[in-house]
Amino acid sequence: NMLVREAEVIVDEFFEDLHREWEHYRFNLQQFKYAFLFNHHGEMKPEFRDSLKWEMLQLVIGLDTLTDYHLKQETMLSENEALLNAFFAGVEELEKATASLKEKLGEEDSSPEVKKILDELEQLSMKLQEKEIRDREELEAILLGSGVASTPGSDVATEKEYSNVREAREAKVYEILDRLIEDRAIAKQTEISQFVLAKKLRTDFLNQGGVFREPPKAELTKEREQLRSFVKDIGYFAIGVASLAGERGIAINRIFSNFFTQKGLWAGMAWQFGSSKRGTPVLSATFIAPEPIERKDAMLSFPYYVMTVTNYGDLKTKPDVFFDNLHPTGFLIINTRISPEEVRKELVEAYDEQIRSLVEELKKISEGWDATRMMEWVSQKMFDLNLRSLNVDQKRLVQKVAALANCRIVTLDMDGIMEEVTGSDKIVSNLVAVAPLFEALQMLGFPFDFEKDQNTLLSGFPGAVLKNKDLLNYYLEAIKLAFERAEGFPAEAPKKDLARVEDMGVSLDPGNFYTEMGGTVAGLVLSQIAFDKHPICYVGFPITPAGNPFYAMAQVYANGHPYVYVDEINPSEKVAAEKLIGIARAGGMLPVTFTASQGWRLFTEIIPQFVGARLEGLFLLARRALAAPNLNIEESHTDFMSFRDDGGIMLAPKSIQEYISALYLARLLTHFAKLPVVVSIGGITDTHKIGLFSIPPDNKVRTWLKKTLKDFDFLEHKLINKQGEIIVHSPSGTSEQYQETQTEL
Repeated sequence: NMLVREAEVIVDEFFEDLHREWEHYRFNLQQFKYAFLFNHHGEMKPEFRDSLKWEMLQLVIGLDTLTDYHLKQETMLSENEALLNAFFAGVEELEKATASLKEKLGEEDSSPEVKKILDELEQLSMKLQEKEIRDREELEAILLGSGVASTPGSDVATEKEYSNVREAREAKVYEILDRLIEDRAIAKQTEISQFVLAKKLRTDFLNQGGVFREPPKAELTKEREQLRSFVKDIGYFAIGVASLAGERGIAINRIFSNFFTQKGLWAGMAWQFGSSKRGTPVLSATFIAPEPIERKDAMLSFPYYVMTVTNYGDLKTKPDVFFDNLHPTGFLIINTRISPEEVRKELVEAYDEQIRSLVEELKKISEGWDATRMMEWVSQKMFDLNLRSLNVDQKRLVQKVAALANCRIVTLDMDGIMEEVTGSDKIVSNLVAVAPLFEALQMLGFPFDFEKDQNTLLSGFPGAVLKNKDLLNYYLEAIKLAFERAEGFPAEAPKKDLARVEDMGVSLDPGNFYTEMGGTVAGLVLSQIAFDKHPICYVGFPITPAGNPFYAMAQVYANGHPYVYVDEINPSEKVAAEKLIGIARAGGMLPVTFTASQGWRLFTEIIPQFVGARLEGLFLLARRALAAPNLNIEESHTDFMSFRDDGGIMLAPKSIQEYISALYLARLLTHFAKLPVVVSIGGITDTHKIGLFSIPPDNKVRTWLKKTLKDFDFLEHKLINKQGEIIVHSPSGTSEQYQETQTEL
């Protein structure tokens, strides 16, 4: 307390002196350095009056004590320096005496006792010399100020010029004032720059048409139609990558899902969502069809025509990952130095005797057989039933045995090629797999040409690779070598004539759709329903798998969306929930959030209050199981259905495409019914799957919303209302939480 009171006196006296200086210079203020702190009446401006004094007070506390300490320390160091110099001079005299004594004794007596004394004197002399050097270095460091604890910005050497504490303090306080003013100037410049940037971003955002502008339009060509016809003949299929988390196997599927889409096929991408710990197995897949894919189990139900294994050494003990859905005549591409025959032998050895014997027998007799005939033979041998009579698990086992016997195994040392090209084993070889995977598609009959299709493939490469030209060139060189060195492909690709296509009037072409991850689309579309008459306020406390929509909204907000506000600093769902109901009561914005699982359950208290007070709001839910025994982060309705009796309107679209129109509907329903609306999507199955979506332009959606809600009073019965009515809403939590919410508002 004493130090605080001393600091208050120092600061008050300083500003009184500063005011007297202003009075002295008031007719010639250009000569007064601090004139800008005062108005024309000599009063300190409001923006400086309290805050500047408070900041100075914090820095001045204990200043006199510290300054006095420094001054006394310097005096003591000076005195000690004189004493040490006298001591070191005495040590030097002792060294000279020791040397002469040693010389004298050495001449007169060579007895062991004398030698021992002389040796001890020599050792002591050496230690004293070393100590002298260390002491002088330490003293020099202290005198230079490196050994003195001081406040930031202080300079002990400078303080030596002052004869008393008051002089040193006055100079120090002016130094503090200059530093605070400089910090404020920098902060204000940054604030102005951010304001100008935000204004420009908002203007550009509106001028450019928002997030979704004119929908993409593909040029309809016979080649695109023929390719869809070709896939229709061979059937829906998938290509997969088995890798370890952290090895970027998913990037390979991103490349090919983008490639197939640009070629005119309907493609999506997903991956097993398990542990993200580096080194755990991850299976990812691109699934391809000639028409829109609605089903959510494509990754697990479509046959794999190509499976690529980037981490064979770690995954070969789990061959089911490779063979569970592999088509009997599909390609299995392995990143290894050993031959295809050795790989097949290793993988077959992992199974029991029955499967090994069936595989061996089938290999001998199945030359020229198609997949159906192979599977029919295995079905009879294993179950004594025809293929159509088997259940799903039995069919999967039959397909696995047929694939073990007849899939075409291709081996390639991707790691070795990448090390050869780069001279380092630190760069992952994942993208080298593009070459054998592309060649496998050619062997399946796809009319692809790497030279012609290279740019299309590159457009799907990771951004970090495309930005680094050296790294990109390394991968391209490695891919070319991979085409030459892969073992196990047939001598040449089969020639298949594509079907003739007469009708060019196809309305559903994937080129007219957006390709994006479902959760990201969910967040981006949410920004479409915000308009000038009634913006939206997104209060976020995301829980997996509801993170992607939140990140998308935050990005839209950062990019200048003028009708979206994102609040992401929430220590708990409880605080987020209180903010949501506070915003709903105020009425100036529409409160929205995206959550899942326990995050949703922690909103328990506010849903009935939304309903009881007839408040508008949107709760967007990524469905996920609540707890054991069915704990999972994939699509489960246990969290969604736990609120079915609370009185809110609940919408459950079956896909992200349905979610888009359901969200537009939800915005209308919450206003017309004056009830909260809960819209759910599938956790992981929707949020973390890349697909194709038809999304109308932002301007079109906002024009429609404005027209539909033209005469709606968004402030009716809200705390802020046009009628000037006093509306009372009781608190929904403790007084502390209520006050926190009001403060936020």
